[in-house]
Amino acid sequence: MAKTSKKFCFSVLFVLFIVFAVADSELIGCRDWSYSSTWQGSCLWSPNCNKACTEREGATAGACLLFKCVCYDGKGCPQGRLPQH
Repeated sequence: MAKTSKKFCFSVLFVLFIVFAVADSELIGCRDWSYSSTWQGSCLWSPNCNKACTEREGATAGACLLFKCVCYDGKGCPQGRLPQH
C-alpha cells in the first residue's frame, strides 16, 4: 500500500511540475531569460519571483521556471511580449 501511494504522489508532483513549467513559459512568451546572479531561490509560485526580481534585483520581470526563480533583464525579448505589471 505504501509503495502505491508513493508512486501516486510522485506522479502527481511530476504532472504539477510539467504544468507549472508549461504555464510559466506560455505566460511569459520569451525564451531569453537569465538566472539572477544574486537571487536564485527555489519557488512554486511565479508572482513571488516576479516581486523578488523586480524589487530586489531591479529586473524587468521574474517567474518560476523548473522550480527556480528566474529574473529577466529586459534584453533580447521583443517589445510587448512580457505581461504588463
